[in-house]
Amino acid sequence: FSSILHIVLKGVMRFENFKIKSGEAFLISRNIPYKFYFEDGFDHFWIGFNGEETETLLRVFGIPSHKHVHFKVENFENVSSYLENGLNLVKKSKCEKQALSILLSVIANLTQYKVMDKADYVYRAKRFIDNNYQYNISMENVAKSVNISEKHLCKVFKKEIGISPLKYLISVRMTVAKDLIENTSMQIKDVSENTGFSSQFAFSSCYKKYYGISPSEQRKASKQEN
Repeated sequence: FSSILHIVLKGVMRFENFKIKSGEAFLISRNIPYKFYFEDGFDHFWIGFNGEETETLLRVFGIPSHKHVHFKVENFENVSSYLENGLNLVKKSKCEKQALSILLSVIANLTQYKVMDKADYVYRAKRFIDNNYQYNISMENVAKSVNISEKHLCKVFKKEIGISPLKYLISVRMTVAKDLIENTSMQIKDVSENTGFSSQFAFSSCYKKYYGISPSEQRKASKQEN
């Protein structure tokens, strides 16, 4: 088959570094290498399709034909019931039109797809950090937010952004902290809490290492400039 659509009924399917769960689907694009494995208790439907109209069909639904794509399945219970009954009929009748009808109905219920390329999940990880830097987040939290391993995230993040996700998190925290110290009267302790540090000592140590000056010295210098 040129393309294969997997609809996960229960359990987990791990596709390279991505996790596809019950109620989700995954389109394996043609001519692109891939590997996947199933966890215990896994069950799914799959539909393989090819032919000259494959790319046209996917384009109609706004789905890229040259990349693997991760979907959420709307009306999941209805779709799974329709698949079970429909595919049994197709097996008996071997009718291509009926098979196409099933495929179209399923695709129509696939939404919020994510194209699985490196830039996609790197920038989603970056967005997660931007929105959560004030909390005590770990790189494991960041990796889980985009459903890939921490090791893989670190590798592709550094390649795409130029620094590791941890260094990016620190840079965001330090930029915010410097602004708060220079432009507000917020206590240093409160600045540390508002930038995700577990203690004022850890914050001050990181700040001095990053800027070469302590937070209190930074505030004093800022007041003298003004």
